[in-house]
Amino acid sequence: MADRAPSPRKEYYADWYQQNRDRISKKRKRSYSDDPDYREKVLSQSAEHRERQRSAPRVKVPRHQVPKRYKTGDGGEVVLYSIGFFAMFISRSVQSINEWERNGILPKTPYIQGTRRFRFYTQAMMEEVKEHVGTKRRLYPVDPEMYDKIVAAWEKSGVPVGCEDGMKVALEKTKSAKNGA
Repeated sequence: MADRAPSPRKEYYADWYQQNRDRISKKRKRSYSDDPDYREKVLSQSAEHRERQRSAPRVKVPRHQVPKRYKTGDGGEVVLYSIGFFAMFISRSVQSINEWERNGILPKTPYIQGTRRFRFYTQAMMEEVKEHVGTKRRLYPVDPEMYDKIVAAWEKSGVPVGCEDGMKVALEKTKSAKNGA
């Protein structure tokens, strides 16, 4: 057997269709004009498609606004929001949150996922930060007790603060609200 790279299937099908499209098109047109059952099937599929298009809202929600649900180690469920949503929630930029975490003003979230290290936050985490940050234009000089208050509130809500072992371990250690957190 010769060493040769496998052909990409997508290109193969595209090439095949390009070569056979006239024959396929003629066959479909002939079936549509000659076969009443085929014509009815095509018309009903087209009507169903149009109805689905009309009934489904065409609102595309930005990826950072879609919350994700995860199971916790105690059998409950937690809803996590992206850092982009968190930034919008507290009316700050993602860069501000990054800077606050780097400088130790905010604790780091334990909910970190993937090689790109996407960070997620619970509703309780976001509300606590919003309460302490408030409408302050800048967080300098830093309230020395703010970090400790936020950590205490996060722990009280069931967040495993200080867990740096990734999303899976953090979810295992999370205490969900339904189980008394």
